[in-house]
Amino acid sequence: TYNKINTFDFFRQRVYKLESAGHDPTDLVQAFARSVEWGDKIPIGLFYRVEHPTYEDLEEVLTAGPLAHQPAGLQGKTDLLDEFV
Repeated sequence: TYNKINTFDFFRQRVYKLESAGHDPTDLVQAFARSVEWGDKIPIGLFYRVEHPTYEDLEEVLTAGPLAHQPAGLQGKTDLLDEFV
């Protein structure tokens, strides 16, 4: 490589895993503080995690399974359609 300062040995001496340092990945403030560390210690690993429902969990149509496996056409909307026809 062209960088003769930040070599493999440079990183091997400084890098540490956040999990082994007792880092809490649910703490946003601590995640930001760890993300700016650089110098004698360089953290690697999971900085921040937050649990959110997936898109499939939020989309009501997908609760019956993938769209490709569902029958095509309107279902359950006939009362509304009859009102306008």
